[in-house]
Amino acid sequence: MKAKIKEIIGTPKVAGNYGILYHNMIMENGDKINIGKKTLQKVGWELAYKISDPASIQEFQEAKGLSKEEAEAESGSTPTPAKTTQPTTHFQKADIQDDILYSVCLKMSSDFYLQINQAGIEDKYGFNPTNICSMALEIAIQAKKDILELKKQ
Repeated sequence: MKAKIKEIIGTPKVAGNYGILYHNMIMENGDKINIGKKTLQKVGWELAYKISDPASIQEFQEAKGLSKEEAEAESGSTPTPAKTTQPTTHFQKADIQDDILYSVCLKMSSDFYLQINQAGIEDKYGFNPTNICSMALEIAIQAKKDILELKKQ
């Protein structure tokens, strides 16, 4: 059965060693189910599930989440073809490179600060964590601007 979540009743409760969240939910088709999921569910999400014991007299019937294949088999629909992955474009790679550059600048600034601190010259030259991080951030921002300018050319 597939249906969208209409309402989540109360706060999901965590159970077991795997951090499973048990949700009491009212579905758009009228089913009231209790289902365990690894992620917090949200109103409006579509959920594939199977009620474990349809004869149950509990207000919220125990349900089990179904995989995509199980849901398709249960509904009798044909499986959807696998999606082909699009190759990563140059610009997507460049964005990742920008993020890497930014991270490297911040890492280098923290290493620089540790070296200054260990050498005991922090007070003499006025270096402190805020100044070092500000300088590294300025360098990272300028490097990102330079990269964007190169992309435009």
